[in-house]
Order: sequence, then C-alpha cells, then structure tokens
Amino acid sequence: MRTVPSAVILLAIIWALTPTEAFGVTESEEASPDALEYSREFEVDANEAVHRLHLQSTIGQLAELAVESVPSEWAGSIVHHDKEGFSAELLVTSESAMATLELLVSQVDALSNVRVTIRLVPNSLAALEEKVTELVATGGNDRPFDVWIDIPANRIVVDVLESDYESVRLPIEALALEGKDVTSVVVREVDGIAFPTANIYGGLLLSGSGCTSGLTVQKIGSSQRGVAYAGHCADSSYAGIPLNTKGEVFGGSADLKWGRKSGHNYPNKIYYGGGTRNITATNSWNAINIDDWVCHYGRATYYGCGQVMTKTLAPGYVPDAQPRFIRVKDTTSPYVSLGDHGDSGGPWFYSTSAWGIHSGASGPNNHGVNKGIFTSITYMYLVDAYVATS
Repeated sequence: MRTVPSAVILLAIIWALTPTEAFGVTESEEASPDALEYSREFEVDANEAVHRLHLQSTIGQLAELAVESVPSEWAGSIVHHDKEGFSAELLVTSESAMATLELLVSQVDALSNVRVTIRLVPNSLAALEEKVTELVATGGNDRPFDVWIDIPANRIVVDVLESDYESVRLPIEALALEGKDVTSVVVREVDGIAFPTANIYGGLLLSGSGCTSGLTVQKIGSSQRGVAYAGHCADSSYAGIPLNTKGEVFGGSADLKWGRKSGHNYPNKIYYGGGTRNITATNSWNAINIDDWVCHYGRATYYGCGQVMTKTLAPGYVPDAQPRFIRVKDTTSPYVSLGDHGDSGGPWFYSTSAWGIHSGASGPNNHGVNKGIFTSITYMYLVDAYVATS
C-alpha cells in the first residue's frame, strides 16, 4: 500500500479549501505587454495568453512544493506551449513520489482541465547536479565547454566546439562511466559556447563596464537599497553617480553584483523598452519550469521574450560553475536575439515578477540569433541582498 507524507496530506487539505489563493496567483483582466507578446508568438487571443501564463505560474509553484515534498526523487517540471493549447509534465524517480504528486495535482482546481502528466525517469535532479559538479571540476576555470541538464530527456549534455571535441569528450566519457548511478551523459559539437555579455566599450547604460543595470535590491537586515547587475562587469556608475560595490560574486551558481551611493533613490522599477513597470514579486529557481515564457531587457538586444531551454546550465565562462544558470531561446518566428555584448546585468522578468540578472549568451543559432543566460534571483543572498518588491 502506498503511503503519502503527512505534511503533504496537510498541504492537500489546505489547497482543497483555498486552491487558487494558496498559490497567490491571479489573472489580470488586462494583458501585460509580455502576455501580448505571447499572444503574437503563439497566435492566440490576449485572454487565452493571460490564462496560459497563469497556468505556467501555477505549475511553477506546484514544482516548488514538489521540491519540498519529494526532494530526493524530484527530477524537474516542463510546460508545453503551442498554438493548440497548454500542458505540463512533472518528473520523478519513484512510484511513491508519483502518488504524492498525483494527490497534489488533484487538489488544485486551476489544473482540473489541464493535461498534467507525471512521468517516471531514472535520475533525480539532485543526482544529475552532483554529476555536473564533477564534470565542471575536470575542466577548471575558463572551460572550453558548457554543461547542462536536459530535464525532459533526463540526461546531462556537454556542449563543445569542434576544435576541442576529442580533448573534451574522452575524459568526460571516462568520468561518466566510473561506476556512477548516472549514465546519461552526451557530448556534442556545437557552433558556439557561452560567453559573458559585458562590453569593452562605453556608451551604454552603465558607464565603466558597458553593462546594463538590472534590479533594485535591498541589503539583508538593512534599509539600504542599490542596483544589481552582473558580477563579471567592472565596477560601474550611472549618469555620473558611482555605484560603490556592496557585494559581488562571479562563480558557482551566480554572476551578481550590486552597488549604491547614498543620497539617491532606488525605486523598485525596471525600464523594459516600452516604459517602466514596478517590480512587485519574484520567481524562484525552483519555480521555473522548462519552456516557461520569460522576458528581458538589455542595452544591446533591447526587449525580447522566449522560452526556458534549461535551468541547469553550467556556463564555461563562469568559474567553478554550478548547474543553476537559466538559458532562454526564441523558437518561433519572428526570431529575436536574447543576449549580446552589453546586455549583462539587465533584468529578466515576466509581468511585474523579477526572475533574474542577465549573465551571458550563446549562439548564434541557425536563425542568426543568440540565446540568453541569466542568474536566478534566488542567489541574491550570496551578495547579502534581496530584490526589492515594494
């Protein structure tokens, strides 16, 4: 007989009483610019776009609870957007975890008419992340390869240039087969690997680095506010005001920096090309699903949106990288570039929710555009700060 953790049963009871309110997600009557962009991309009306993006958030928050409920058996979440409709997949490694998630999904009224598939896979996300850490260690800093977890295929992918293919493939394949539980490691040739998108010339938003300002942050345990951008960017200034660095990290799971100068205001707003919008919420790394719709703004490629390709990228340019960077692609015409020199530090967001800080790009793909790479706001604590939402 299958057993379900008592804590999960309690959560299910709470959801049954207040299924929508438990998630804190509501559908706006008016479509945001991001939802309108979605409606153009997938050829649906604005109301349908808002509804689908509401469902995306619901799946994301369900994934957060799954991480807490079945942490060692959780393998990731995927959402599917197309012209015909919306669906989702939740991946776990055991039948008991499957039973837990079936119960949780059944208690969310918003998902009653949505196809949510719970699929068994061999490798947990935690096991795959452990293997990625080993692979990163083989290459040292400034590695000639990127490594990421292909969550839908439940495998690790190593991207390497043709010129480095043999020198990278042999030691990685040997390490992958050293009696480990994880056997799904694929090494493949690509036309380009990730690169940081700081620029070497001035004239962009932040002087001194050629980067883009990101999100307003507040120091933990303090009322001090400042502006966050990318850790690999040089110390910067805005409109002649020096942003004295208060915290920075470039390595592991983050590429973040923030600075401030007293005597100035730091409202929780971002410029996104079409004006400004207030940032009133955040979206954690755990709540990001594969194929989520998300947008960014940078001084090189400006405003653009795409879908999450992976949330488990370890970029080659990041020292001691952990598989926690998010890479985003635009898969539907008209194709837009989501990262280039000068975009580093810029905000990633959906509607008024902050998702991350732009770090780098990879590409171009066969449509001549780059994918974007960003650091999740989850790791803002590494620079002793958090995103300001009020």
